Amino acid sequence: RKPVNTVEFPTYRDYISYPVHVDSLFESIEKGKISQPIQLQYECQWILHNCIVFNGEAHGLTTVAKNMMKFCRVQVAEADLCAECYWISLHHRDGGFPVSCRNNHPLIWAKLRGYPVWPAKVMKIIKSRGEGEKLEVRFF
Repeated sequence: RKPVNTVEFPTYRDYISYPVHVDSLFESIEKGKISQPIQLQYECQWILHNCIVFNGEAHGLTTVAKNMMKFCRVQVAEADLCAECYWISLHHRDGGFPVSCRNNHPLIWAKLRGYPVWPAKVMKIIKSRGEGEKLEVRFF
């Protein structure tokens, strides 16, 4: 979370030209320097890059940074589908029926292999060659 201690690791700045740490991400968000999900993803990529450059590919901190990057990509993709739905999903976790957003997501009955049909909202229509359309949905 904190910046690398350059007293403990004096060569850090010799290798890292753009130091980023988790606390600096929070600061950038609070100051409005990061206002879009993709900007957050770029900054997280710098954390991973710096970890690989300074610690090496096999280091434990690099593994943590890779996992953080995977999580970040998933969250950014979710926010890109519908920012309002994403915000609602983060702030209404009381287990009740979800609050709907202002976007007009078509409601359908969908089936996931091994589960019964269930109501869902269509988030994205994916066109596929020769296979027709596929739908990305979120179940209620």
